[in-house]
Amino acid sequence: MVIRRPSVCLSCRTRQLVLSQRRMGTTTKQRMIALAREPPVLCGIPIHSIQSPLPHPSLETVDEALRKAKLALDELVQLKDFRLKTLSRLSNPWPININVGGHHRKEKLPEANAGPIPHAVFVQRLKAYRGSDDKEIRRILREQLLRCTEPKDVYRIVAVVFQTSHVAPHLANVSEAMVRAFYRCREKCPDPAILRAITNVIRRFQIHGLAAAPELIRLGMKFAARCRSLKGMKYYLKLCHEGSFEMNSNVFRAVIAKFSVGSRGLGEIRNGRWKRSELAQVLIGFDDMEDAPITQQYHLGTFLDRSEWQYLHGWIVALSRCRLTTTIWDEWKIWKQTEARVHPRILTCAHHLHTTRERGDYWFIEQMAYAGGIEQAWSMLEESRLPFDILRQEVKHLLLDRFELAGKHGYWNDGVREELVQKLDTELAKIENHFGVRWEPSKNGGAEGNYDSPGHHVHFRSQEQALELLSAEDWRFNVDYGFPYETPFDELGAE
Repeated sequence: MVIRRPSVCLSCRTRQLVLSQRRMGTTTKQRMIALAREPPVLCGIPIHSIQSPLPHPSLETVDEALRKAKLALDELVQLKDFRLKTLSRLSNPWPININVGGHHRKEKLPEANAGPIPHAVFVQRLKAYRGSDDKEIRRILREQLLRCTEPKDVYRIVAVVFQTSHVAPHLANVSEAMVRAFYRCREKCPDPAILRAITNVIRRFQIHGLAAAPELIRLGMKFAARCRSLKGMKYYLKLCHEGSFEMNSNVFRAVIAKFSVGSRGLGEIRNGRWKRSELAQVLIGFDDMEDAPITQQYHLGTFLDRSEWQYLHGWIVALSRCRLTTTIWDEWKIWKQTEARVHPRILTCAHHLHTTRERGDYWFIEQMAYAGGIEQAWSMLEESRLPFDILRQEVKHLLLDRFELAGKHGYWNDGVREELVQKLDTELAKIENHFGVRWEPSKNGGAEGNYDSPGHHVHFRSQEQALELLSAEDWRFNVDYGFPYETPFDELGAE
């Protein structure tokens, strides 16, 4: 029988218990007495040789730790709503009757994680509810719409619904599910196909004498702007003019954003750019409506509310991208007579422009410079009396394309002269970059008496690659993302 030293370690005791269940061997009586007299061990180390690194806590120490923990917990309870108190002091606070204990948000429709419902089953379920259970009918429609992945799936649902008279009115009540269905179709279909599907569904409503949901019409207008469709924009703007939905500031800004007028060019990846003449028609008037009275026109400018900055901000950007300098100048004349400029108010948000007048003047100057109206931009700068240093670096360089106007408008000084030198240096660096070379100054080029070799050019790209990039059809000296074009070569003057 094998006898092991007794241990106080739980892991060792467990191991000894397992080993003790094996078949016992034999040992002598003297060996058993000797092992019993040996001191216990902890993981192979004698207990008497182990010294505890930490002293045993006293009752006073435990009470102090518990007291500090309780105070910390009380402080957390008091500050649990500190974020809500901070938000209430902002310029756009939440409503006063806010539920501090929790925010009751509108429940969103769950995603359809289950498998698709066969079309035959969907038809049978609709036919089974011919009574007055409207809620159950809408639930069936919603479940089927949440599983649509292509426009043809939506077509099949709409076809079945309009064949059943008691179900058709409920389709407009599930507009959120239909909107989500069309957005889900973007994973498999191009945007023009989705635009056609939305338009066909809306026209199907009109054929049956039913009013389509405003959310669906707004979605169609956004997709028309995405698809650069002049015909689609004209159709949906006419619906808005007829009162099918309201053109508020959010919809107005959303439509302009879908024109892809940003400077990074992300919106042009999927659908390209607008044609300048077509976007200009959407903004300031369609060609076939020139002789119509203003009350019958329905271009985007007819929905503009110049008293609200949310409208005017995006409107001036869209005009700038179409390079409509004359229209921007007319808007500048109207802006000078608005209440926000004549009686400016202080902006509540932290910004380097402190009043509504400074904000509006700066925005007009910047967008006029982007549109190419450099002389008009200098005139705006003089009338606004804004300092030249407050402008963005890119806007400064655009204005300095006509640097002779700086003296005419009273802005020529040493700071403007330094900005002109920096502009020339930036443009020279762009030219060098297009040719695949980079200027590297010599280590002692600026030393006294050694001005013969101030630096040299270094190739960072082979000449073949540089010339190949320069000969590309979409080559531009300056990046012009967000600006519509007439032809791919309109900036170069080629046909």
